[in-house]
Amino acid sequence: MGADEIIEKWPIFICYRRVDGSETARLLSDILHKQIVKGPNDKSIELDVYLDVKVPGVADWRKRHESFLAEARAFIIICTPGLKLDERSDNDRKD
Repeated sequence: MGADEIIEKWPIFICYRRVDGSETARLLSDILHKQIVKGPNDKSIELDVYLDVKVPGVADWRKRHESFLAEARAFIIICTPGLKLDERSDNDRKD
C-alpha cells in the first residue's frame, strides 16, 4: 500500500445484548476497528466499527441508531444464550 493511496472507510455496526454480550462485542470491536482489509478490486478498506457503549439501552434501538444503521456496510449480530424468541414486540424489548 503506497503512502498516497486513498483508503475507503467501511462502517460496521455491532448489535449485542448488554446483559450477556457486551464483553464479546467489545472484544470483536477491538479486533476489527481500524483494521485494513482488501475489498473489491483489491482496494484497501479500513473498518470503522460502531459499538453503542455510550448510548443507554432503549426499547426502540433502531430509531436511536438509525443514522449508523443506514451507513453500515456490514451488520454483525452477537448471539448469546440469553437471546431468545419471546412474545414481546420489538418496542417492548430493552435488552
